Amino acid sequence: MKKIVLFAVMIIAAVSFAQESKQVSWDGGVELALPMGDFADVAGMGIGISGKLYYPVKPEIDITGRLGYIYISGEDDDWSFSEIPFMFGGRYKFPNKFYGLLEMGFTVITVNWDGGDADETELTFAFGGGYMHEKFDFSAFINSVQTDGDSSNHFGIRVGYKFM
Repeated sequence: MKKIVLFAVMIIAAVSFAQESKQVSWDGGVELALPMGDFADVAGMGIGISGKLYYPVKPEIDITGRLGYIYISGEDDDWSFSEIPFMFGGRYKFPNKFYGLLEMGFTVITVNWDGGDADETELTFAFGGGYMHEKFDFSAFINSVQTDGDSSNHFGIRVGYKFM
């Protein structure tokens, strides 16, 4: 819980600082999560929504923050899995509208099954790339949630629409 509070304070500070400069931009998007490795043996496809904040530090470099919700079905109908990622990172923009991204943060994981549910917060990493086209942002990335001695990985595809 302390990790979530610290992370929330960092997000609020970043948003407050970014709004003062009026250079901040943000988008809302939909995400598709395709489980990989051992995680794919127990989890089905996931879908979710997210918001992303961009704060430019140089013309080609943005600091990013992402908050979202992803629902992942279980292979059996008896259970489901959800993630709430709190991520910070960076985006390097190449001259041709392509970019690379690297993010790190925490993910609140909830597993629901017929007998109840369980929550935990885990360290998370993501890396990938994308393409910006007018008000749309298309990205693909590998997301890795570090669980006890293992990881729950998925390949993510995100389409965002820029509001600012």
